[in-house]
Amino acid sequence: MSIIIVHVMLNSKTVFEWEGLPVNENMNIKEFFKDVVVYKLKPELWEKNCVAYFSHTKIGEMEKIGLECNTWETIKQCGKYVTFKLLDDSNDVPVTNTINAFELMRTASMCNYLPEFKLPAKNSWEQLRIDLNELIRNNGGGWIGKDNANSMGKRFVSDLTKSIWYVDICSYKTLNDKFKIPALFTNFFDRAHPERYKKSRRSFNSEELQNHYKILINYIELPWMGKPKFA
Repeated sequence: MSIIIVHVMLNSKTVFEWEGLPVNENMNIKEFFKDVVVYKLKPELWEKNCVAYFSHTKIGEMEKIGLECNTWETIKQCGKYVTFKLLDDSNDVPVTNTINAFELMRTASMCNYLPEFKLPAKNSWEQLRIDLNELIRNNGGGWIGKDNANSMGKRFVSDLTKSIWYVDICSYKTLNDKFKIPALFTNFFDRAHPERYKKSRRSFNSEELQNHYKILINYIELPWMGKPKFA
């Protein structure tokens, strides 16, 4: 069971303000409207036809979705906010291209995705990994398809996190003085707090540092790393 945020309009006027309503996993959009939404409206509106528009936010760009599409799959791809526009008669249907279920599947396969990590973070290391994931998101990066994001993408973010954590725990200032760490990453240091550990701050080990370098340099050769979104 999931929640979808519903808004209903008639002749450009709101007849049902935004409210979260439960949707069954197997319902298509028409069934959701007829079995759940209409009973929130005045009885005189129950028999009216409708058109459904989905978006990721209340004021975001809306996509018209066919009523036969699965509601559960639609909200995962197009957002959980839906506006139902009631029609005065069966001929009063706006001329808009409708996205069918196959189009949704095709679009989903080409969408950018990011790795999924458990929230909230249990410690500073996990928070660093989440923050680096958000850095990629905020710069328009991602991987085509969920499977790629949760395999290759997750490995990349985790390896980058391990590398930054290692430099941080050994003193990123020492490395920065010699090699000048890109400004993009400066906000991701001073998180390891080695002073909290029983042992004193570790010194850089050339073999260990080289190993982190080799792992990251391998990603440079992969096709997705050359895309503008990772520039």
